[in-house]
Amino acid sequence: MSGVTGTGAPPDTPPDSEREQSPPPAPGTLVRNLATNRVGRIMDGPWGTRVALRPPSGGTEWDAELDRLEPATTLDL
Repeated sequence: MSGVTGTGAPPDTPPDSEREQSPPPAPGTLVRNLATNRVGRIMDGPWGTRVALRPPSGGTEWDAELDRLEPATTLDL
């Protein structure tokens, strides 16, 4: 090749900052908060990049960053 460099992405792939992001999980969804390793149910939000979570069996809510959440599995329950 004659000095051509690239990112390895196909030419029509937008940079990460321009890719569509999936919508935030809906209230009631069970997720794992990777920052705290806790499972919670989304109660409210999002507010910017944060949502409110509450333990599945009830308890005190906490805030979590959307980018630190993943869907909860049956092993999490």
